[in-house]
Amino acid sequence: MNIFRFAGDMTHLLSILVLLLKIYATKSCSGISLKTQELYALVFVTRYLDLFTDFISVYNTVMKLVFIGSSLAIVWCMRWHRAVKRSYDRELDTFRHYLVIAASLVLALLVHEKFTFQEPRLGRPPDLSSSNYFCMPDFHPSKPTPPRCRHPLLHHHLQLHLRR
Repeated sequence: MNIFRFAGDMTHLLSILVLLLKIYATKSCSGISLKTQELYALVFVTRYLDLFTDFISVYNTVMKLVFIGSSLAIVWCMRWHRAVKRSYDRELDTFRHYLVIAASLVLALLVHEKFTFQEPRLGRPPDLSSSNYFCMPDFHPSKPTPPRCRHPLLHHHLQLHLRR
């Protein structure tokens, strides 16, 4: 196994755990972009379509399931957890993420090696890391963020997540 991949996976896993612990400990998702989390969940679900057809290793399969499950858990908490969803401020999360999804879909259909169900993956055109584009709602300067939404753990989560 490649040590750099392992380090990247563990760093990414740590960033997800930090975010989930922050949400559960404070029962709040203020300062977190639901649109970004939905885009990450979309990236993982589409990136790991080979999960059900190609077996590489137990580690690879487990990590794929953990990344998909944790992303969906964050989205679930922000959308449907009674205490957490009240703290989500839709007014601050104004990025038009459907434009990024549409652009990724067009690129995935135009730029691919072979045209199969798994190859033109939504959100993952070759030579482009869609994760870097899907974090754009976090940087979208639509409105100034009030001081109550700035959280140091979120900054660290974003930095760890972007290194992946």
